[in-house]
Amino acid sequence: MRRLWILALLVVGSVGFVACDKGDGDTDDTEKEKVTLTPEQYYKQQEAELEKKKTELTPKVTKNGDVLEVTFSPHMSWAYMFYIDLKGEKGSVGMVPLPYYSVDGTEVMARPEGANDPSEWDIAFHHWYPTTNNGKVLKTDEMDLSKVTAVPSTGEWTNDIQLTSFKQGEKKDARGMVRMVPPPQAFAKLYVNEVLCGFDVATGEMMSTKHTNHKNVFIVKVRNVSYAVQIVTKDGSDGWIFTLKAKKLS
Repeated sequence: MRRLWILALLVVGSVGFVACDKGDGDTDDTEKEKVTLTPEQYYKQQEAELEKKKTELTPKVTKNGDVLEVTFSPHMSWAYMFYIDLKGEKGSVGMVPLPYYSVDGTEVMARPEGANDPSEWDIAFHHWYPTTNNGKVLKTDEMDLSKVTAVPSTGEWTNDIQLTSFKQGEKKDARGMVRMVPPPQAFAKLYVNEVLCGFDVATGEMMSTKHTNHKNVFIVKVRNVSYAVQIVTKDGSDGWIFTLKAKKLS
């Protein structure tokens, strides 16, 4: 895989861990159990949870005519990455690739020698933040996916950027900044496509954050193929559900 992912939270050091993980930072005071976890212990704990929930968390893919529809819930854990393979018409989920860093940039968990990350994917999500597999994105004003039948001849294309600083308040990294209490926190140097992030406009902070879905159609050029892409979100009983709709363009 040519890159690491957009900022991903792993709890470092002394942390309040909840035995019944609700997946989005929520806790129930009656179920709290304080446990001291190292980054390695937290990684292994989340990895074990992923194995138990893999069928549930893996993006579900259906075909509606020429439109591929992928449904998933990337908010479920800061530790997971959700990959969409438009060419292969499938989805997958995995741990955020190593290495991980502290907020000051010190490496706190190394990348294992010989580690292999997913490579057969086109669009991937960490929480609310998408990236492409070395592609580029153009935003259109169109809200109807069926009306986009070809790649526009004009418009501004945007490549992904890598987030390398984890300090709050820096404009470039603000969208991808992970904030979860209690600190300290660990992060991964990931990529994000700021234009594709435009499917969601978030206001407020932490648990008071409100999300507004913008249903613009995006043109995504990735792995030598162009797609019209629309991302629709809704707040379900178990949290946010994303549906990415994509069709191949000539």
